[in-house]
Parts: sequence; structure tokens; C-alpha cells
Amino acid sequence: MNYRQLPLNGLRTLEACARTGSLTKAAEELSVTPSAVRYQIRLLENLTGNALFDRNGPKITPTRHTLAALPDLQIGLEALQRGFDTLGSDTRNDLNIVVDVSFASLWLVPLIGEFEALLPDIRVNLLSPISGASPKNTQADIIVTAHPGADRDQGIALPPETFLPLAACGAHAPALLTIEPLHAQDTYPNWNLWQAKYGRLEATQRRYSLAMLAIQAAKSGEGLVLSSTLLALGDLREGLLHCPDGHCTKGMQSSRWLFIQKPNRMETQVFAEWIQKKFSAACKEAAALIG
Repeated sequence: MNYRQLPLNGLRTLEACARTGSLTKAAEELSVTPSAVRYQIRLLENLTGNALFDRNGPKITPTRHTLAALPDLQIGLEALQRGFDTLGSDTRNDLNIVVDVSFASLWLVPLIGEFEALLPDIRVNLLSPISGASPKNTQADIIVTAHPGADRDQGIALPPETFLPLAACGAHAPALLTIEPLHAQDTYPNWNLWQAKYGRLEATQRRYSLAMLAIQAAKSGEGLVLSSTLLALGDLREGLLHCPDGHCTKGMQSSRWLFIQKPNRMETQVFAEWIQKKFSAACKEAAALIG
């Protein structure tokens, strides 16, 4: 069966039933009757030749065939939703950039107006990874990430950032402000890796899910944060953060990666060149401020 013959109503019904675990809830969500839901499921079962749900009274449980197909069905339905939304909006000149929240908030957002001035017809949309864009998601034109994983060979490494212990310029608490790694094997600079390299610090660790939260805590005197000096650049300029004596040579380096999802678009190439220049200049300024 080719895509032109796909039973879209049945597939929508299947996804709703599998997600809600209930024919009744699926019917309410789809604004149809439970009997209409049952009819669509029977139709799909006849077409596929497989049972798609095990039934136990009002409760339904997806079979292995449904569970195997569900991720692709959900991705496909989400893609159809985006396509439909695009029909009703002017996205000709949108540039969708997926970037983590802290990097966007602390460094990229203040510079976006400068980039848009280079291309006045372009509207930049910053999307967080939470909104579903990944290196394989066609919603994104560009992805900037500190966690490239196995896809790094397909990306462009931005100039390396230096990570140093930073604290408020006044007194600060004897605590290590820790940004939780994405996973146990994460090599993004963190206090565990820093202490393995430079020696243990006798201090409790306070954990944060976002770099911007840990940096804010450091500015409030809550402890030392191991931060990218690029993310802390604005606070270093204003004298709100500094590198305490004895730590300024104890740095770690890591790169962010840029993935161009749509290389045929001129705007993506312009952005790639622009961000590499801005990145390099910012890293040099941060190094000069640290001394």
C-alpha cells in the first residue's frame, strides 16, 4: 500500500487508542462514538491481518505489532500536523534554529537582532530541544548543541569554549553548583570531571538542571559554578562573576556543534558563518576578561 491509499482516519484512531488505553477516551478525543472507534480498529486489523489490541472489558492493551508501529505513526501524524499548520501561515522566510535554553538565553538571544539585520527578510525562530527538534527532525533548519552524540561527523565544531570555576565577586558559600549531565557518560565539563583532573574540593554539591540556573545561583553567592565563560560573558563584563585566585588556569574545554539541516537554503550558510565569527570573538573576549 502506498501513502496515497493509507487509511488516515484509522491510523489516527489507532494512535489515540494506544496512547489513552481506552476506546471511550479515544472517541472523546476524536469527537466520534465508541462504535466508530471500534469500526476503525476492526478495519485496520482486517487490512493488516494482525490483532492490534488485546481487549479485557473496557481496557485495551496494544499488541506487539501496535507497540512496534506506534513511534513511527506518532512522528508521521506530528509531521502532518506541521504541514497543515504551514498551509495557514507564512513561513517562507522563517529560519528555525534549535538550541538549548541556557545558551539561547545567556548568549544567542541578545545577538539575534544583529543577524536579522544582515537578512531583513528573515524571521528567526529559536526552538528548544524540548519542542521535538532533533538532528533528524525536518522542522529545524539549524541545530546548535553541546551534545552531538554519534552525529558529530555530520556537524561543524564551533570554536571551543573554556569552562572555569566562577563565583560572585564577594563572599560565596562553600558549595559546588552542579549542572546535571544529560547521561552518565556525558563528557560535557562538570565538577566530577574537573575534580578528577585538578583534585577534589571539600564542598557539598548543589544540583541544577540548567546552566542558567547554576550561573544565577553563583551570582547570588551560593557557591562555585563550573561554567562556560561564553555563557557567563555578560556577567564577567559587569563584574558580577569572576574566577577566584588559584583557579584561573584550571580550565576545561568543550565545543558546541552546529548541524545544518537544510544546506540548500542560503540563510543557513550565512548563519553558520556568522555564528562562527561571533563565537570566536566572544571566546577571545572572555579569555581577556579572565586574564
